Amino acid sequence: MNQLAERLAVALDLHQAGHMAEAERRYQAILKESPDHADALHYLGVLLHRRGDNERDAQLLDRALSLVPDDTACWSSRGLVAGAIGDLPYSVRCYEQALSIDPAFANARNSLGTALQKGAACDQLSQLGCALKPHDLTNNIHDFADTAALIKRLDLVITVNTSVAHLAGALDKPVWVFLPANDDWRRMLDRDDRPRYSGMRCSSRPRSATGLSLWRGRKRL
Repeated sequence: MNQLAERLAVALDLHQAGHMAEAERRYQAILKESPDHADALHYLGVLLHRRGDNERDAQLLDRALSLVPDDTACWSSRGLVAGAIGDLPYSVRCYEQALSIDPAFANARNSLGTALQKGAACDQLSQLGCALKPHDLTNNIHDFADTAALIKRLDLVITVNTSVAHLAGALDKPVWVFLPANDDWRRMLDRDDRPRYSGMRCSSRPRSATGLSLWRGRKRL
C-alpha cells in the first residue's frame, strides 16, 4: 500500500468512527497533494453530504466521476446528493447509471426505489383528484438513516415491496406489504408472515371489498 493509500485508509477510519473534522482535514490534505485523487474526492463529498453541504458535495462528486466514470459507488452517492438538492430526475439517472455498470449493486437499486417513490409517485398526492391527503414528510428524507428515524416514530408501515419494507422489518416495526397477484413463488405464497421479519405481513391478492388485507398480529380482520 502506497503512502497516499495509507493516509486515505486512516481518514476513512476516522470518518466511519464519527470523527468528521479530523477526517475532513485529512481528506483535504490528500487533495492538496493530489488534487485528482478520486477516492478522496468521493469520501470528502460523502462527508459534506452528511453535514448538509450538498452544493459543494455535488461539485466534488462530479469531479470524481470525471476521473472514474465507472465507479458505481460514486454514481450512487451522486444520486443521493441530487435527491437531497431536489433534482429527482438526475438522482434517478445516477442510480440507473450505477446499475448499468453493475446490475447487482444493491445500494443503487434500493436508492433508486426510494427516489422513484419520492418522485412521480409522491407527486400524485398533490393531484386534485386524489382523495387521500396524508402528511407528506418526504422532503425531510435524504438517506436511509433519515428513513429509519422516521419509521421508528410510526406505529405501522404500509408499503409495496421496496427497500422501505425491508428497513421496517429489520427495525422490527409492524409492516404490511402489498405484493402483486402474480408474485414470485419464492416469497412463500401459502403464508402471509415472513420468518425473516417477525412484524411483517404480506398479501398478494385482495381479500376485501376495497382490495386490501388488514391484519392485527397474525389474525386477519
